[in-house]
Amino acid sequence: VISPSVLDSRRSILDVDHISVGSIARIGSMYEIDSRLVNVNNWEIEYACGFTTGSIDYAVDSILEKYRNHLASIRAGEDEDKKEPARVTVYRFRESNENALARGYGNVLSEIINSELGSRKGLATVERKYSKSLINEKVLRMTGVVEHDNSTSLFNNRRIQYELTGELRVFDDLICIRYTLRDTVSGMCVLPGYHEISSPRYLRPLAASIASDLAGVISNEAGVLQIK
Repeated sequence: VISPSVLDSRRSILDVDHISVGSIARIGSMYEIDSRLVNVNNWEIEYACGFTTGSIDYAVDSILEKYRNHLASIRAGEDEDKKEPARVTVYRFRESNENALARGYGNVLSEIINSELGSRKGLATVERKYSKSLINEKVLRMTGVVEHDNSTSLFNNRRIQYELTGELRVFDDLICIRYTLRDTVSGMCVLPGYHEISSPRYLRPLAASIASDLAGVISNEAGVLQIK
C-alpha cells in the first residue's frame, strides 16, 4: 500500500504505467467491491468496475478478466481519443447523523460513484484517493455543520473542473442522500440532487443513476434550470 504523494515522487523508480485501487465493504451478507485502474501520471481513472456480490472470489476473477480485456484494447489502440475531456473528482460524502456515522455508508457511496464515473466515456475522473490526499480535512465537531475547506480552489489549481460532494443521513427505514456538483472555477453549484432509498442494497443502482446525471450535465448533453 502506497500513498499518492509517495507514488508521485517514485514514479520513475517503480516503472509502472497503472496502479489498481479500490475498496471492499460488507453490508449485511453482501460485499460492495470496487476496483479502478488508474494512470499513475495524472491519477485519472482509465477503467473501473464494481460488484454487489456474496462471493469475493467471483469479484476478483471478474475484475482480472475485465482488466485483461481493457489492457488488450489499449495495446490494440481501440481506446484512443484525442478530445480533452472535462475532469471531475468525487471528494467525499459526509455522514451527518449518528446512524450514518455508525454504518459508514458515506465512504461506500463515494467509492461506488467514483467507479461509476470512472466507467463513463468522455469524462476524465480523477481518482478520489488522490484528490482526498490533496486536502487536509478538518475534524467534523458538530453534526450538521459543514466546515470550510479550500478543496474547490485547490482542485481548480490541479485542472480539476468539477468537484462532487454530498452527505448522508441514515434512519431506521430510510437513507437520505444529498449531493452537489460544483464548478471549481466559479465555486458555483452546477447540479444539486437529493434521493431517498429504503435499503443499502440500492446504493449501487442509485450511484449509477447519479453518475449518469452528472455525466450528462458535464458533457452538455443535459441542462440545468436554476430558479431563485
